[in-house]
Amino acid sequence: MKAKSKDSGDILWGCRDIASAINRTPAQTFHMLVKKQIPASKVGAIWVASRRRLLAHLAGEVVK
Repeated sequence: MKAKSKDSGDILWGCRDIASAINRTPAQTFHMLVKKQIPASKVGAIWVASRRRLLAHLAGEVVK
């Protein structure tokens, strides 16, 4: 039986995964999330972000 992959494509689930994608600590990332400085939303109690939109935002690109 094959093990499930943790990779969920473009979607980053949780502050730690988002922090890892942008090379910041979870505390720094949580501050940015709460202050709405990076594009993400909450699903229940979990932060969720699109890796593509997040990296484009940080690079100053416009993503439609």
